Amino acid sequence: MQAKTLILLALATIAVAPTAWTQQNERVYKIGWLWVGEPNAPSIPMEKWAGPWVPFRETLKEKGYILGKNLVVDTRDARGDIGRLPAEAAALVAAKVDVIVAPGTPAAVAAVQATQSIPIVFPGVGDPVGKRIVASLAKPGGNATGVAVNVETPKVWQWIRDVAPGTHLIGILSNARNYEGINGADDIKAYRDRKTAEYTEIAKALGVDFVTLRVSEEKDIEPMLADFANRGGTGIVIYTDSHLISWRSSIMEAVRRHKLVTACVQWFGWAKEGCVITYGEDQGFLRRTAALQVDKILRGTRPADIPVEQPTNFKLIVNAKAAKALGLAVPQSLLASADDVVE
Repeated sequence: MQAKTLILLALATIAVAPTAWTQQNERVYKIGWLWVGEPNAPSIPMEKWAGPWVPFRETLKEKGYILGKNLVVDTRDARGDIGRLPAEAAALVAAKVDVIVAPGTPAAVAAVQATQSIPIVFPGVGDPVGKRIVASLAKPGGNATGVAVNVETPKVWQWIRDVAPGTHLIGILSNARNYEGINGADDIKAYRDRKTAEYTEIAKALGVDFVTLRVSEEKDIEPMLADFANRGGTGIVIYTDSHLISWRSSIMEAVRRHKLVTACVQWFGWAKEGCVITYGEDQGFLRRTAALQVDKILRGTRPADIPVEQPTNFKLIVNAKAAKALGLAVPQSLLASADDVVE
């Protein structure tokens, strides 16, 4: 009888084990959310999120974090102004949040510079080691961890040439202010020098030239792309950030006017805007992984002991309609390898 009682007790323990942590920890956890956002766009609370960030919220829910019950999210939106991020990050530190989630390089940099004690999770930063956000991917070493992204640039450049075989000059369009705050001007220069060396190798292998197009203001987009086209440029690689997304109408209008073939990375909305090639990581993976890392931290694991993850699944969207408008035909081999095709 005693043995039977012990077995029943053991089974009961197993049955409640998945929820035991939640039941025993009645405290309310506070997540600080820091991101650049878009100019003039309203800040949307997590409970009303739709689209790509839903997996983050739902994964936390699966782990027992319920908004309004044992989870509060303090959202700080810089309204598209990178210069506001340090103040917003400082506000989260003052609010004594349990963890800061900082999507994108500018937000992650601002968070790391604001605190060395509050844990930080970054869902998607390119080269976080080079930007001194972590010491290494395997052993972050500080108070930050997250997901590193690195779109395969050679492949993207090659796709431009597949669609437009005559391409001999490719432009790399990015936000000139995207790396501000990376431990000073010397580090920004060092990072850009590394990227230039990388691009030089790719260009040499493909037999093309390249030029970096760093834009600071929306009004600079048209004259910059006009000059690029006048120099014989035909292909543009767009590296996404919040500013470029908010300027997408101006970018794509200039692209169409100057008949440029575009390859856009890391934001799938570009495909609908008219980008010929859109390529990026599985966004659901980035969001779910970040939520799981937050869960580990709230359960007591140090960020220094949580390896930075890297996505393994990527998606390719080809806008055949946009290519046709440029008088170009997408090779059948490229169409066959696409996950989605816009006709």
